Amino acid sequence: MEATFISPTLFTGAVHRKGCCRDRRPLGASFSRVLGTPTQTLRLQALLGRPVPPLEAPGRVAVPGKEVVIAGGGLAGLSCAKYLAEAGIRPIVLESRDVLGGKVAAWKDADGDWYETGLHIFFGAYPNMLQLFRELKIEDRLQWKEHSMIFNMRDRPGEYSRFDFPEKVPAPFNGVWAILSNREMLTWREKILFARGLIPAMLQGQGYVEACDQYTWTEWLRKQNIPERVNDEIFIAMSKALNFINPDEISAAVVLVALNRFLQEAKGSEMAFLDGAPPERLCEPLVGAIEAAGGHVRCNQRVSQIIYDEKTRMVQGVRLASW
Repeated sequence: MEATFISPTLFTGAVHRKGCCRDRRPLGASFSRVLGTPTQTLRLQALLGRPVPPLEAPGRVAVPGKEVVIAGGGLAGLSCAKYLAEAGIRPIVLESRDVLGGKVAAWKDADGDWYETGLHIFFGAYPNMLQLFRELKIEDRLQWKEHSMIFNMRDRPGEYSRFDFPEKVPAPFNGVWAILSNREMLTWREKILFARGLIPAMLQGQGYVEACDQYTWTEWLRKQNIPERVNDEIFIAMSKALNFINPDEISAAVVLVALNRFLQEAKGSEMAFLDGAPPERLCEPLVGAIEAAGGHVRCNQRVSQIIYDEKTRMVQGVRLASW
């Protein structure tokens, strides 16, 4: 096995360890769901050690000698690289596979057909993602569908049940209408118990949601005395749509964040599909923006080790290994 050693200048700085999701703290007044606003500005200031101009400002400010290695060419890694490059820091994205996109990766077979990692949809409650589409000028690649959630009925194979959200009704009443008007999947008792269980998340907000990260979604449902059938009918599908895993594996906080957005934003649960494969229709424009701003994106480059000096508490570089 061959190894290559990379030591970007930025890695001579002190290490900042990012804890797991259970250790995250709310951002308080600096929190914003729109890119280029206080949250991202504060993060860049922490990285650079100095104030930075707004991300949406024209042009970019060069930061001599500043480079960042980003391990992973998924949407998070590519987005991070785009904004760092626009802030004047040269990112180097290292993706272990031969295709970019992470969870939205896709491959073309010999016949020219695409195989995707999973079903990829974009919700109206994805403000950062939608902002990214606007910045890349590819909003027209999103194909918005009728505002409805359609579920396959477990006990009646081949039949489907709809939750239709009325267009002119504001949130959360459009969601309440969608749930109450569906008479095929949940009984009235199940609907009432489910609604009652959601009240703490709706009233206590983000702090409550983050505290629930200690539970899986299944554990949280049981804690709230929500019937198991609600999980089986609705949240097996929703958990896999969100993270490709089951309700007894996914964090309750992940699902609660989605539900809160759906209940608070009139078009939060409205869905859009890309008009083609994500690597071509989304990742390519991202790579173009990164490279235009001076960054680099490399596939087939697997990070096998982060070189860390215990004495100086500094990262010295990363080691790349071939397959």
